[in-house]
Amino acid sequence: MELLGIDEAADLRLVKSYLSQLAPSHDDSPVLYWPCGPLDSIWLDLRCNSYYSIAQTAGNMFNRETAVEGYRRMRLVRDFELDVRRPWLPRCQEIIRRDTERLLGKPIESEPPTLDTLLRVCQDEPVDLLVLPTRFDGWYSATNGRVFIYDAHAIRARLDSEASSTVASSRDVDSTANSAFACAAHSDSTDRIGP
Repeated sequence: MELLGIDEAADLRLVKSYLSQLAPSHDDSPVLYWPCGPLDSIWLDLRCNSYYSIAQTAGNMFNRETAVEGYRRMRLVRDFELDVRRPWLPRCQEIIRRDTERLLGKPIESEPPTLDTLLRVCQDEPVDLLVLPTRFDGWYSATNGRVFIYDAHAIRARLDSEASSTVASSRDVDSTANSAFACAAHSDSTDRIGP
């Protein structure tokens, strides 16, 4: 933690504090996604597993399954990866910019991440927490104003609850419509005169 700047150390303290408050339902080593986060601090200080980091993709050449899983995760998080690099990547050497865009499969000028991007990442079961500089009001669990912590378990539970409510509401509408149809059909059959 000594090598981090003041802001980064404050971010790390926020995440450490949040992790200390987690319910026992999270396993002992949560899976954390933090684009351009301090990988050594994620592993050693926070005792978390890292969901995705470009540095971790170096192992792809040794194991096909690792490469396939790394690629799948990269496709989910690449908008966040580009977003954190957007302020400084244009000032880098052209080869670094080109290699980063090639690795992530999108140009640096791509649109910033959206709420849908966040929700897609949170739906991926391996991830427990996301630490992002991107603010999505009503979805983050903690912040220091610089980074926002998104609890994927809480977001999945919220989405499941909203989906259940939607299904229940549509059942109520279907039930009401079916009752109205049944009443209309009964009314038609009893109002007829003749055979």
